[in-house]
Amino acid sequence: MIYVSNFGNHSVTVYASTARANHAPLRRIAGPRTALAGPVGLALDARNHLYVANRTGGVVTVYGPTADGNAAPLRMLRPSGNAYVLAVAVGAEGDVFAATCARSAHGGAPSLVHFAAGADESDYAIAGPHTGLTCPVGLALHPGGRLLVANALGGVVSAFAAGAAGDTSPLWSFTAATSSTRGIACSADTLLVTGPGIYLYPVAAPPPRRPVAVLGPSPSLPLRYASGVAIDARAAAPTVCVADYAARALHVIRTAGVAPCLGLAESSVIEGTATGLDGPVGVVCAP
Repeated sequence: MIYVSNFGNHSVTVYASTARANHAPLRRIAGPRTALAGPVGLALDARNHLYVANRTGGVVTVYGPTADGNAAPLRMLRPSGNAYVLAVAVGAEGDVFAATCARSAHGGAPSLVHFAAGADESDYAIAGPHTGLTCPVGLALHPGGRLLVANALGGVVSAFAAGAAGDTSPLWSFTAATSSTRGIACSADTLLVTGPGIYLYPVAAPPPRRPVAVLGPSPSLPLRYASGVAIDARAAAPTVCVADYAARALHVIRTAGVAPCLGLAESSVIEGTATGLDGPVGVVCAP
């Protein structure tokens, strides 16, 4: 299944992995009881609980695996301070990171706020001048435990060691091929960053600034404003899903090649009035 957050109508829509064209979602989480308010980043835990970063609401809301309709969240994680929540990532043991950015110039530093498994209040944060954080809009956890961060301002992508806290320097940083990153995803060997296109890098220390492959925009992948991205690497040919904010569409890409140097083998799109897509930002794939 594919989960998509819709900033425009404050909803999360869920599609079958085989959905195409003007296909209605299997489920749609929306309504006043959901507490969704400007949903952007998405993540799933090992039990398929859905975590939603709400930019406007300033909270992470958590829903059960079958949540549908006007469903109240099971939990709400509240980073301290008056900040936007822009992205979320969940670790293998159930701990959560939320990326925050101040709502005003005097609202505090951007930070990566940590919540222990099952906790609704944070226990520590990564923040401070040594972190290099500017406006963290994308988070991904590498299977090896590193926390990968995409900053919208300057296009800097950084990796923090497992257990990093406080005003700590990243393990590595590099400037991606776009000066304004919008989303990030990774598998064991591939790092994906979105801008005008989807830029692929090896998960190295650090990756080269020049991507090893680029997907779109092109006639076969007509991206207008790529935002969130996800990769399903369980198959030999990984599937990449990317939300197109401006086109109100979700592209599903079957790749070919040897990771991380992947090319486009086939692309399809979910779009149309029946889909419920409206300013899609976040995307995550589930088994």
